[in-house]
Amino acid sequence: MRRSLLILALLAPFPSCTTMSLSAAGSPSGPATSLAETPSSGPVEGRPTWGPPLALPGTSTRIIPFARETSIGWFGDKDRFAEGGARTYAVGGDAPSDKLVRTTASGTLRWHNGVAHDVDTDEQWPLLDRRGIVSRYWMRVDRSSFGARSTALVFAVTDEDTNGDGMLDDRDAVRALATDGDGRAPRYISPAGTQLRSLVFDDDRDLVVLMIASDLDGDGKFRAEETAEPYAFDLTSGGDAIPLIRPSTRAVLDAALDR
Repeated sequence: MRRSLLILALLAPFPSCTTMSLSAAGSPSGPATSLAETPSSGPVEGRPTWGPPLALPGTSTRIIPFARETSIGWFGDKDRFAEGGARTYAVGGDAPSDKLVRTTASGTLRWHNGVAHDVDTDEQWPLLDRRGIVSRYWMRVDRSSFGARSTALVFAVTDEDTNGDGMLDDRDAVRALATDGDGRAPRYISPAGTQLRSLVFDDDRDLVVLMIASDLDGDGKFRAEETAEPYAFDLTSGGDAIPLIRPSTRAVLDAALDR
């Protein structure tokens, strides 16, 4: 019974990891805070803020959120990352699997970085090696009679001012950053200059299927008409995500509609 309660506690959403800011909004001690405006260069003004650790079930790793935050006033709800009003991420579902009971945990984040800490070895490493904003996560969790275990993580990261307005926000490219289930080996898996829209774990083939929009006119801005296309990332072999639809197949589809 105690073990079951512990597993449920580890899998429960952490308010600091699934809400806009790391601080307690509207606390009696002061006004709400939010992720500070993040220029692509120069100082980011704001109060350094750490959030409670995000536990990765079945591993000894905890990810500690970090951000610089500023006040948004007593009744403010300003999300400075979402200035562009870009559509929110679709939450990926779960593909059917007869191997294990597998689920996907996900949530919206507003981090400038995260520090992964192995509580057994005392090792620490950052998720990002440069300035950026982590805006969402997806975690694949395998469940069995032995308990629950995190087996893969993907984060949505904006670290390049693609539209040239001097700020990092949702109007810029968003890349997929994958790690092992214990938060190790962070690496980008989607192409630079593209925007991650959603993803789903295809567990029967140990694949991640990502919906990625390309900047069709090359202006560094992403619009609704720039539709997303499926890419596949192999969790077992690594490497980069690759387009799922071959050019020859796409040509057949287009030809049927262009005649």
